[in-house]
Amino acid sequence: MLRHMPFYPNKDDFHCINAAMRCVLRHYQRKEYSETYLDSLLRSRPKTWPWMPECALVLHELGLKVKYFAKINMMDYLKGEAFIRTIIREHSNSYIKRTDFERLRKAVYRLETLELFDQRDLSLDEVSTFIKKGYAPIFVINNIFVKPRPKLGKYVVVTRIDNSHVYYHETGPSFKYPNFRVKKEDFEKAWFDTKEMMLVMGNQKVLEWK
Repeated sequence: MLRHMPFYPNKDDFHCINAAMRCVLRHYQRKEYSETYLDSLLRSRPKTWPWMPECALVLHELGLKVKYFAKINMMDYLKGEAFIRTIIREHSNSYIKRTDFERLRKAVYRLETLELFDQRDLSLDEVSTFIKKGYAPIFVINNIFVKPRPKLGKYVVVTRIDNSHVYYHETGPSFKYPNFRVKKEDFEKAWFDTKEMMLVMGNQKVLEWK
């Protein structure tokens, strides 16, 4: 378990990734990053939704070792609105409106060049092995499945996975709970169909991911 993973609350429905990034940056770098500063790196305008490739690239540029995993092919994001509609069947118009497609396109190409993407459908048991090695996983989940605060789309830092439960930092905004425990099968349902997540470590030294 990542016992000493810092916890930062999320001030509203648009800054869950800021809270997750502040947690891992503080944990590995012992540095304090403001929400405003991270906003300047993640968003070209207020209340946009940064997709996983954009978030992974920002953490890499801030000096962390990052690997982005997904069941999907990352390059499919280059299809733009059409692809978003296939992975977010409900509320897709809202996500499209809040997407900076040019920024997303640049992030995808940059991650491809840096070889920071791996098209692998990781299991929770595999992720648990990485946690035991000291990696911090950031997932994107559909929180409509996770009680007590149903919500669509949320980035979370997972701190522990055991035989029956997943523990993650529930950052709010209304319900805030470090190391919040949910049943493993519920978390599996909540994990987006794209099975996107990124593993984060404290430096950019090349290590074996497999």
